[in-house]
This record gives sequence, structure tokens and C-alpha cells, in this order.
Amino acid sequence: MSEPAGLDVSVFDALIESGSVEARCQLARELAQLTCKADTPETERNCVVPSVLKLAVDPVADVRRALA
Repeated sequence: MSEPAGLDVSVFDALIESGSVEARCQLARELAQLTCKADTPETERNCVVPSVLKLAVDPVADVRRALA
């Protein structure tokens, strides 16, 4: 699947892999907002689903709560 212009999901993956708990919580909140906004293009929503799923199983409960 090709990424929409301006959406570099590799940054999300890097943050999920090596970011602090605080940074992962912030990313979780932002991706949750992005996915629920009605005006988010479907292509962008589809691109972030793998990152959202990784955050949903983060070993730190605060990250999972931030996503919820």
C-alpha cells in the first residue's frame, strides 16, 4: 500500500520501538484522534492501523489507556 504524501509511518514505528512511555502515550492519543475524525482520509487511516495495533498491545498499561 502506498503512503499518502506527508504521512511517514516509519516515524511512528521508530517511536513505538524506542520512544519513552510518555512519547508512546502522546502518539497513542494523536493516532486515536486521527482515526476517529470524520475528515481523516481513509488512506491515512489505513496507513496508521498497524501502528495503532502495536500500541494496543504495548506492555505498558498507560500507553494502552492513552489509546483507548
